[in-house]
Amino acid sequence: MIYQWGIVESSKAKKAKHGAALVRHEDRGIFRPSYGGLGTHLLAREAVPLLLMSATCRPVAVKAIQTSLKLDSSNMTMLKGELTRPEIRIIRVTMKCSLNSSHDLLLVYPSRSQTPDNRVVPTLIYSGSKRRTGQVLNFLAGAREAENLVLLATSPFARRFHSCTRESNKERCVKDFTNSKFPVFSCTMALGLGQNWSRVRSVICMGRGEPSAISQMIGQCGRDGRPGLAILYVKKTRKNGKNQVKQFGGGYQNEPSDDDRMDALAITPVCLRIALAIDNKLGYIPLKSTDSAYLEEKTREVDAGFPLCRCSNCLPEDAKALMAHIKQIDQDNFDAMVLHPVALESTDPLVKKKSSQTQPERYPINPDSLAAFRVDLNEQVHTFLSTQLYEYSLVGPNNIFGPKQVGQITSNLTNLASPQQVRETIGGEFTVGLSQCVYDCISAFKNSSIYLNHLDWVKQQEYDAQLIKTPNYKLTPKQIICKKELKAALALQKEEDKREAEAECEALDVHMSDESSEGSDSESSPSSSPSASLE
Repeated sequence: MIYQWGIVESSKAKKAKHGAALVRHEDRGIFRPSYGGLGTHLLAREAVPLLLMSATCRPVAVKAIQTSLKLDSSNMTMLKGELTRPEIRIIRVTMKCSLNSSHDLLLVYPSRSQTPDNRVVPTLIYSGSKRRTGQVLNFLAGAREAENLVLLATSPFARRFHSCTRESNKERCVKDFTNSKFPVFSCTMALGLGQNWSRVRSVICMGRGEPSAISQMIGQCGRDGRPGLAILYVKKTRKNGKNQVKQFGGGYQNEPSDDDRMDALAITPVCLRIALAIDNKLGYIPLKSTDSAYLEEKTREVDAGFPLCRCSNCLPEDAKALMAHIKQIDQDNFDAMVLHPVALESTDPLVKKKSSQTQPERYPINPDSLAAFRVDLNEQVHTFLSTQLYEYSLVGPNNIFGPKQVGQITSNLTNLASPQQVRETIGGEFTVGLSQCVYDCISAFKNSSIYLNHLDWVKQQEYDAQLIKTPNYKLTPKQIICKKELKAALALQKEEDKREAEAECEALDVHMSDESSEGSDSESSPSSSPSASLE
């Protein structure tokens, strides 16, 4: 509680909603010990030593604790342990998709066919809110190609944990994770207090987070002394935040707000391991390698014999190689991949988010060529339906398969490769065998000379388009000549299209002028010769 008071006091945001660091971690108060109840213990224990412990305690928090408990330096002794964890490799990754979607996790986890559940690296995925823990499970189900993953409370792959989880479920999940019954926890900061798991090898943090909270979260991995991997997914920009180093003023180190520290961690170019160490000691994230505190901490780590830092800022190329092949990491090769990533061939394709909208074809088939196919498709399907319907049926073949269904088939002709896809396209199967009948008609048309000639024409168009884009130094002399001829033909075609458009505009103008003149004549004739109109 006192720790939170220090954060609120140091925040300079004018509006509560802009104090983004306070809402980045919903269950943060549950994770941290509450110093608000210490008064009772102090009154009940006279002259008894009291030990206060915290993994991270910035100067602003220390000052707030001293003020609240009325402590001064004479009756308080502070012991500072080694906060740097050299066995943890920190990789900062800029998110390609929105934070709410958690779509970036598709790049981390392979399908079950490549890596079984019992070989997945034990990982904690920290989200900033309870709702996002469920969204993480949704995308993990897509990456693993197991849609029922989010519905299983006893999933063998991933489960969720937050402050509103039932106590019985919390105990069961923690026990099952300790017993290696599932490898991935989607959680908030409610998971962590009192836990000391040597099994956790990796931690993933979604979104920009407050540095001291980040230190608490990534500290969950590598506790057995073996290498650990911490992946920080940060948004490229934060609304009402500072997204460039030059936006930080000169006095940033003196009184940094909590939001400034959060933004600084997301964009700082210096060593991330040293940056977190300085934040724990001095309360700010360094932004320049010439910072005096940064240089002092760097020298101290060298003198202490720490291994070379392998964070994404110190070894950016190695970090890119690791993230490019992270879907191939399992429990067997985790140490080797984290310490020395190698360029392995990808064996699992990237699971892409499916678009709900059908993209138009770049080279559609000529409508005149589809006329005969439309008639033949309609006749064959109606013949089939006539054999399936009763003589006095209330619906006829036209009610089941009409112009609308024919248009849907012709619009998606290239993408229809199975009866199941045909069924989805026409909106279901009214009678057994309808989708198969339509698919047989499509297969017969695709094997005809009309469609095969269209495919040859499409290949030629794609080849010509690629030839025009290719630089001349990559082409043979014959291809260069062909490229010039194609450009000349395209320019000529463009001029012809322009002349035709101008001719159509002129014809339209003449037609409109004729109509206006005829209208004026018809209006003037009755007034000019009233006797003629009477006759």
